Amino acid sequence: MSVEHVAIPLVVGITGHRDLRPDDVPALACRLREIFLELGRNYPNTPIVLLSPLAEGADRLGARIALETGCRLIAPLPVTVAEYKNDFGSAASGREFDELLVKTESWFELPMVESGVPEAIRSPGDARNRQYQQVGEYVARHSQILIALWDGRPSDKRAGRRR
Repeated sequence: MSVEHVAIPLVVGITGHRDLRPDDVPALACRLREIFLELGRNYPNTPIVLLSPLAEGADRLGARIALETGCRLIAPLPVTVAEYKNDFGSAASGREFDELLVKTESWFELPMVESGVPEAIRSPGDARNRQYQQVGEYVARHSQILIALWDGRPSDKRAGRRR
Protein backbone atom coordinates (compact mmCIF):
# COMPACT_ATOMS: atom_id res chain seq x y z
CA MET A 1 0.00 0.00 0.00
CA SER A 2 1.34 3.42 -0.88
CA VAL A 3 1.57 6.24 1.63
CA GLU A 4 -1.21 8.12 -0.19
CA HIS A 5 -3.69 5.44 0.93
CA VAL A 6 -2.79 5.51 4.61
CA ALA A 7 -5.19 7.67 6.61
CA ILE A 8 -3.59 8.39 9.96
CA PRO A 9 -6.29 9.60 12.34
CA LEU A 10 -6.39 12.75 14.38
CA VAL A 11 -7.10 11.57 17.93
CA VAL A 12 -9.18 13.80 20.17
CA GLY A 13 -9.59 12.97 23.85
CA ILE A 14 -12.42 14.04 26.13
CA THR A 15 -12.25 14.51 29.87
CA GLY A 16 -14.30 16.32 32.45
CA HIS A 17 -16.73 16.11 35.28
CA ARG A 18 -19.50 13.57 35.50
CA ASP A 19 -21.80 16.10 37.11
CA LEU A 20 -22.06 18.76 34.42
CA ARG A 21 -24.50 21.53 35.30
CA PRO A 22 -27.69 20.83 33.31
CA ASP A 23 -27.94 24.48 32.24
CA ASP A 24 -24.46 24.22 30.67
CA VAL A 25 -25.08 21.06 28.62
CA PRO A 26 -26.73 22.69 25.55
CA ALA A 27 -23.91 25.23 25.17
CA LEU A 28 -21.26 22.54 25.72
CA ALA A 29 -22.92 20.30 23.12
CA CYS A 30 -23.03 23.19 20.65
CA ARG A 31 -19.36 23.99 21.19
CA LEU A 32 -18.33 20.33 20.88
CA ARG A 33 -20.31 20.08 17.64
CA GLU A 34 -18.49 23.18 16.32
CA ILE A 35 -15.10 21.69 17.25
CA PHE A 36 -15.72 18.33 15.57
CA LEU A 37 -17.20 19.93 12.44
CA GLU A 38 -14.31 22.39 12.21
CA LEU A 39 -11.78 19.57 12.50
CA GLY A 40 -13.62 17.75 9.72
CA ARG A 41 -13.50 20.85 7.49
CA ASN A 42 -9.85 21.56 8.25
CA TYR A 43 -8.74 17.95 7.78
CA PRO A 44 -11.18 16.48 5.23
CA ASN A 45 -9.00 13.46 4.42
CA THR A 46 -8.11 12.64 8.01
CA PRO A 47 -10.28 10.36 10.13
CA ILE A 48 -11.23 12.02 13.42
CA VAL A 49 -11.27 9.61 16.37
CA LEU A 50 -12.58 10.42 19.83
CA LEU A 51 -11.12 8.60 22.84
CA SER A 52 -13.80 8.49 25.53
CA PRO A 53 -14.12 6.21 28.57
CA LEU A 54 -17.91 6.71 28.29
CA ALA A 55 -18.39 7.79 31.89
CA GLU A 56 -21.48 9.82 32.69
CA GLY A 57 -21.25 13.55 31.97
CA ALA A 58 -18.46 14.95 29.83
CA ASP A 59 -17.31 11.62 28.35
CA ARG A 60 -20.76 10.67 27.08
CA LEU A 61 -21.64 14.12 25.86
CA GLY A 62 -18.44 14.12 23.81
CA ALA A 63 -19.14 10.62 22.50
CA ARG A 64 -22.68 11.45 21.40
CA ILE A 65 -21.60 14.61 19.57
CA ALA A 66 -18.58 12.92 17.99
CA LEU A 67 -20.76 10.14 16.59
CA GLU A 68 -23.38 12.65 15.43
CA THR A 69 -20.73 14.54 13.46
CA GLY A 70 -19.29 11.43 11.82
CA CYS A 71 -16.27 10.85 14.02
CA ARG A 72 -15.10 7.42 15.06
CA LEU A 73 -15.24 6.43 18.73
CA ILE A 74 -12.80 4.32 20.74
CA ALA A 75 -13.48 3.63 24.41
CA PRO A 76 -10.69 2.76 26.85
CA LEU A 77 -12.40 1.55 30.03
CA PRO A 78 -10.92 1.87 33.53
CA VAL A 79 -12.28 -1.47 34.79
CA THR A 80 -14.34 -4.34 33.43
CA VAL A 81 -17.72 -3.45 31.93
CA ALA A 82 -19.55 -5.10 34.84
CA GLU A 83 -17.50 -3.22 37.45
CA TYR A 84 -17.82 0.06 35.56
CA LYS A 85 -21.61 -0.20 35.48
CA ASN A 86 -21.63 -0.37 39.29
CA ASP A 87 -20.52 3.27 39.30
CA PHE A 88 -23.35 4.54 37.12
CA GLY A 89 -26.13 6.44 38.83
CA SER A 90 -29.09 4.52 37.41
CA ALA A 91 -30.28 1.69 35.18
CA ALA A 92 -30.93 4.30 32.46
CA SER A 93 -27.28 5.33 32.69
CA GLY A 94 -26.23 1.70 32.23
CA ARG A 95 -28.45 1.43 29.14
CA GLU A 96 -26.97 4.64 27.71
CA PHE A 97 -23.48 3.23 28.28
CA ASP A 98 -24.45 0.00 26.47
CA GLU A 99 -25.90 1.97 23.55
CA LEU A 100 -22.71 3.97 23.16
CA LEU A 101 -20.45 0.95 23.64
CA VAL A 102 -21.98 -0.85 20.64
CA LYS A 103 -21.35 2.26 18.50
CA THR A 104 -17.63 2.29 19.22
CA GLU A 105 -15.13 1.23 16.63
CA SER A 106 -13.45 -0.62 19.47
CA TRP A 107 -13.25 -0.68 23.23
CA PHE A 108 -10.90 -2.26 25.74
CA GLU A 109 -10.32 -2.54 29.46
CA LEU A 110 -7.07 -1.15 30.82
CA PRO A 111 -4.93 -3.47 32.94
CA MET A 112 -5.24 -3.35 36.68
CA VAL A 113 -2.83 -1.00 38.41
CA GLU A 114 -3.21 -2.43 41.92
CA SER A 115 -1.39 -5.76 42.09
CA GLY A 116 -3.54 -7.36 39.39
CA VAL A 117 -6.08 -8.61 41.93
CA PRO A 118 -9.70 -7.92 40.90
CA GLU A 119 -10.87 -7.77 44.52
CA ALA A 120 -8.66 -4.72 45.08
CA ILE A 121 -10.88 -2.54 42.90
CA ARG A 122 -14.34 -3.84 43.80
CA SER A 123 -14.82 -1.34 46.61
CA PRO A 124 -14.42 2.43 46.54
CA GLY A 125 -10.96 3.52 47.60
CA ASP A 126 -7.44 4.19 46.41
CA ALA A 127 -7.07 1.11 44.20
CA ARG A 128 -10.28 1.84 42.29
CA ASN A 129 -9.40 5.54 42.06
CA ARG A 130 -6.06 4.61 40.51
CA GLN A 131 -7.92 2.74 37.75
CA TYR A 132 -9.87 5.89 36.95
CA GLN A 133 -6.72 7.99 37.10
CA GLN A 134 -5.05 5.53 34.72
CA VAL A 135 -7.81 5.85 32.11
CA GLY A 136 -7.61 9.66 32.29
CA GLU A 137 -3.86 9.51 31.80
CA TYR A 138 -4.31 7.08 28.90
CA VAL A 139 -6.72 9.44 27.13
CA ALA A 140 -4.42 12.44 27.65
CA ARG A 141 -1.30 10.56 26.56
CA HIS A 142 -2.85 9.17 23.36
CA SER A 143 -4.61 12.32 22.13
CA GLN A 144 -3.31 15.02 19.86
CA ILE A 145 -6.14 17.28 21.06
CA LEU A 146 -7.64 17.08 24.55
CA ILE A 147 -11.02 18.66 25.30
CA ALA A 148 -11.78 19.23 28.98
CA LEU A 149 -15.28 20.09 30.20
CA TRP A 150 -15.21 21.57 33.68
CA ASP A 151 -18.18 22.36 35.89
CA GLY A 152 -16.49 25.41 37.39
CA ARG A 153 -15.96 23.86 40.82
CA PRO A 154 -12.57 22.89 42.24
CA SER A 155 -12.05 19.22 43.10
CA ASP A 156 -9.44 17.33 45.06
CA LYS A 157 -10.40 13.99 43.46
CA ARG A 158 -7.72 11.95 41.73
CA ALA A 159 -10.18 11.14 38.93
CA GLY A 160 -13.78 11.84 37.97
CA ARG A 161 -15.49 9.25 40.17
CA ARG A 162 -18.23 10.37 42.53
CA ARG A 163 -17.16 8.18 45.44
